Amino acid sequence: MDLTKGDISGAQKALWYAVTFFSLEPEIQIEKMGPTENWFCKEKKKNIGCNYLHGMRLVYFEYFGSVIDDTEDDEFNHFQDIWELLETMFDDNRLWSIDALVHAEEWQNIRVMSRKALDILGLHPHPLRKPLWFPDVIDDQYFL
Repeated sequence: MDLTKGDISGAQKALWYAVTFFSLEPEIQIEKMGPTENWFCKEKKKNIGCNYLHGMRLVYFEYFGSVIDDTEDDEFNHFQDIWELLETMFDDNRLWSIDALVHAEEWQNIRVMSRKALDILGLHPHPLRKPLWFPDVIDDQYFL
């Protein structure tokens, strides 16, 4: 992706946003999380933040294919590895909360992998001026 030429699609922007969010330190991720409804899961005291985190996971799933044409096979494999780790994490409800975002090794691995993904794409982190409103960027089939 060459942002200097404005050569970036809406799908690539959404992916850039998601990868940036995943690359940030947990304190900044928490700060950047926006309001959600119970779109993807029932949020309770023990899993506060799960809806925003699941929303970002779905943005990644929906748009990571937008980089296929711009990356070499080994680079694409890196994006596939992120997808696979997020998919594995999905099966463990304990990983979808602010507490897990701060403390879980899986989230630290996602951060490291996402920083490398930004490097592969030659991108600096997205400025993340406002949180994503998920109904604007992902298919409504994912909503409860």
